[in-house]
Amino acid sequence: MGEHVTRGVVLRHTDYRETSRILTLFSRDLGRITVSARGCLRPKNRERAATEMFTLGEYTLSERTGRYYLNSASIEDAFYNLRLDVGRLAYASYFIEICESVLNEEELQPEFFDLLCASLKSLCDEQTSPEFARIFFEAKAMDILGFRPEVSACAACGGELTEKAWFSVSTGGTVCENCHAGAPDAKPMLPGSITFLRHVLDWDICRMSVLKPAQAVLDDLERTWRPFVKWHLERNYKLDGFIEKLNR
Repeated sequence: MGEHVTRGVVLRHTDYRETSRILTLFSRDLGRITVSARGCLRPKNRERAATEMFTLGEYTLSERTGRYYLNSASIEDAFYNLRLDVGRLAYASYFIEICESVLNEEELQPEFFDLLCASLKSLCDEQTSPEFARIFFEAKAMDILGFRPEVSACAACGGELTEKAWFSVSTGGTVCENCHAGAPDAKPMLPGSITFLRHVLDWDICRMSVLKPAQAVLDDLERTWRPFVKWHLERNYKLDGFIEKLNR
């Protein structure tokens, strides 16, 4: 039995017994945990807003027999603007869907937590394109999960890249002019796309707002880079398909 005070993001909630909820909470120092929020749906309960999906807050939890119970909560950021745009809401839900699929129960992933918070915040900024936020989130997530692509040299021979370069999912990154013929899935990639990926992978998350990729770069990365994500995560995400329909 013990008490924990932790920062967390609500990934999902399920209502039960009319006045209570079961939360899937992504905590920075506890990992992905299940929390029982008893009575949070009562009209005068102060914790109800803090149990909504996407909410970032400070949660005081009690732990009994391996289960977590919500004692109190305060909201740090509700990311309210996500609820005003169905497209951005879909992107945010896609981020949540990835988190739920790659995070094991109570596995500590503080870098992933910081990435999720930064990505949700960027989606709330009307000056940031959701396509950019998605590519940033995916690239950083791949790096954290151990699937960092090679974008500084040829993934096949280790040689330097020239202005002409290709991206091969099966090879693990960029390939040079001499090696691309040996990678059937290699696709030509814009120099700006390679530079952008390098910045995303090498820079700290706090510098996310500095990057301002051209639409041509985002379109190119959709075609060349994003299949790499699907290859390694080995699943099709429902929200990803929904986003594609929205964009069309």
